[in-house]
Parts: sequence; structure tokens; C-alpha cells
Amino acid sequence: MACRVSHTTIDCDDAFALSEWWKKMLGYTDVPGDPNEPGHEECMILDLVTGHLLLFIEAPDDRVVKNRLHLDLVPT
Repeated sequence: MACRVSHTTIDCDDAFALSEWWKKMLGYTDVPGDPNEPGHEECMILDLVTGHLLLFIEAPDDRVVKNRLHLDLVPT
């Protein structure tokens, strides 16, 4: 089965703060109709040119061995 990456997910401690930092660094924006707000446990940002999505999810556990970055796939 062939797949494509639908978005990239990053586990973090503060989803809003990290999404705001990366939004400025990469020139991304909030997903239209789904603004990120302080306190949100999941924040997604979008590259309007390529359509690439980054999703930041708060994960309470320490990430010593666990992956912090996930490629979320959908079948093609």
C-alpha cells in the first residue's frame, strides 16, 4: 500500500508557544478557521505555499527514548 505524509506531528510541553515560534521562523500561518490559542493542547500551523502542516501536541511524559517527531500517513 502506498502512502503520503498528511502532516508532521511534534510532541512538546507547550503546543501554543512552540507553534508560535515555528510559525515565525518558517513563515507559516494558523489553519484558516482553526486559530491557535494559549492553553490549546494541540496547535497546527500551515505553509500556504506548499500546504505542509505541522501539528504540535502536548505530551506530559518525558521524551528520553520516545520519538518526538511523527510522520502521519494517509493511504494514496
